[in-house]
Amino acid sequence: MDNYNIFLCYRGEQAGLLARSIYQEIKSYKNTKLKVFYAPECISKGVDFVSKCEEIASKVSLMITFITKDFFDRIHDKDDVVALELKSALNNPSCAFLPIIFKDFNFNEAKEKIRDIFTDEEISRITHINAINYTDVYTFNSFPLLGAILEHFSIRKDDIDEDVSQKRLDDKNKEKLSSWAGESNKKEKKRLYRQQRLLLKYDLPVFEKLLTGKKNINVLDLGSGNGSAIMERIGSREEINKIIGLEIVNENVIKANETYGSDKVRFYQMDVESEDFEDRLEEIMDENDIESFDLVSVLALLSYLKNPSRVFKLVKKFASSDSHIIVRNIDDGYNVAYPDEMGEFKRALTMLQLCTSNGYRFDGRKIFTTLQSRGYKDISLDNLVLTTVNMSVEEKEDFFLTVFAFIKKGLEDELLLSPDSPDLLDQYKWYNNVYDKLEQEFMNPAFFFSFGFMIFTAKIK
Repeated sequence: MDNYNIFLCYRGEQAGLLARSIYQEIKSYKNTKLKVFYAPECISKGVDFVSKCEEIASKVSLMITFITKDFFDRIHDKDDVVALELKSALNNPSCAFLPIIFKDFNFNEAKEKIRDIFTDEEISRITHINAINYTDVYTFNSFPLLGAILEHFSIRKDDIDEDVSQKRLDDKNKEKLSSWAGESNKKEKKRLYRQQRLLLKYDLPVFEKLLTGKKNINVLDLGSGNGSAIMERIGSREEINKIIGLEIVNENVIKANETYGSDKVRFYQMDVESEDFEDRLEEIMDENDIESFDLVSVLALLSYLKNPSRVFKLVKKFASSDSHIIVRNIDDGYNVAYPDEMGEFKRALTMLQLCTSNGYRFDGRKIFTTLQSRGYKDISLDNLVLTTVNMSVEEKEDFFLTVFAFIKKGLEDELLLSPDSPDLLDQYKWYNNVYDKLEQEFMNPAFFFSFGFMIFTAKIK
């Protein structure tokens, strides 16, 4: 009986070599619950090849697509096996898609090519989770990421608290495929919206200080996400000439350009720590007729950088003579909850360190020293912590979700990665049991809470 849960969909020799490599890697994976379908190895002689591919594709939980330049070239052919595989998988609403994008693939060209074959919703499903980019290196150097993603298909669902339903877990499987990417489930979207609303009020006075009285400001935004953070803060300000956003996840870049892109605002896919950062940024500046940047924004990015000091050094090369930088980052050393007689808030906050995909959480304190060492001038600590003091009820609700719903989601994500960890499962169950109690105490008018969101500004030159 066929019980495959992963389907490898590809076209051409180059993609076939990579698919075979991944197939062999998954076969050797320690988790035996993973079963991958790679047609050349899994279809017996005498079996109808196309029909078998369609059948398996209609049942899997995940389709990995190897999207090369020619992936959609024969998609209009009546008997094209790739088209039939995709259609079969799309007919399964619980199937997630994980594209591995080759560097010569152009999304916009492909989108126009397949619009008469697939609906917009289907195109969105196929191309939605741009989680991995392939680099033409024979050894697939992103496999540690792929391996972590595939862990999700063997989770012990019975061990998760019943409020995380089967549907929630299915959503989580899809969501985690883009966990380093933009759009996630409805609960997380709601949390992120309310976090943005809270931090917008926190950030705006600092942007106001940097922009008031200025003209024709060119902005470089590092780690733009889907573009909403920088656009909600300064997108409509008359002082702005152009905004260039750099973001590592292509899905977010596409979303940002669809939502905010204009002659004044453009977002580009780029790893700010890549070796070709300087060359690519110069090309972007030439393309947008920008000589230098007057404001550099770095919001919530530092925790994910291997070498922030190097990034700050490179930024200086592209800054104008009267330029400034704004840097906001977390530092869990400034998290305080009082009263906390049972120590439940303290224990809950330590769980932030269990959420390994969230980056290093004590970088806020390093900002001053890093800027100073790179020759930045007039460094100012504009905000140290976000606190409940003088917050409205609505703001406190946003604050609680920003921190504590984030912890809950982080624990769920870690359980999907490590379902066999009894300690992690115990922590998750304890947290679920006290979550409502924490929220009730948090909303008490006499309760004090602070969270380390540091904002530094400085002159770049």
